[in-house]
Amino acid sequence: MIGYPFTGKYFFLDLWLPKKASSVYATPEVAEFISKLPKGGELWNLCRKALVALSDNIFAGAQVEKSKIPKYYVEKYAVTNISVFRLDASRRLIYTWVGDSKGGIGEYAGDILGL
Repeated sequence: MIGYPFTGKYFFLDLWLPKKASSVYATPEVAEFISKLPKGGELWNLCRKALVALSDNIFAGAQVEKSKIPKYYVEKYAVTNISVFRLDASRRLIYTWVGDSKGGIGEYAGDILGL
C-alpha cells in the first residue's frame, strides 16, 4: 500500500501511530481530587496508570465528536476537543489536547467521572 509521503513517513500511517504527549497536566480540581486519594488505593492507582498511558499516547482515549462535547466543557475550559479514557467499568477520565509553546501536544485531565 502506498501513502502520501509526509515528513519522511507515510501520512496515513502517521495519523494512527501512538504519539507521546509533551506534557500532561491536571486541572486544579482533578489535582486536588487525586491528592486526597489514599496513595496506593485502587482509584489512585487507576488515575496514575491513566496519566502514564496518556503521556505515552495521546490517542489512548476515545475522542468525542465535536457536536457531542458537553457545553459545560466548552464554557468552563474553552475546549474544541475532548477525549474519554476508561479507568474501569464505571469510571472515566475526561481530557483534552492542547498545543504547547514548543510545537508539541500537551494534555489536560479535566474530570474524573463515576457512574
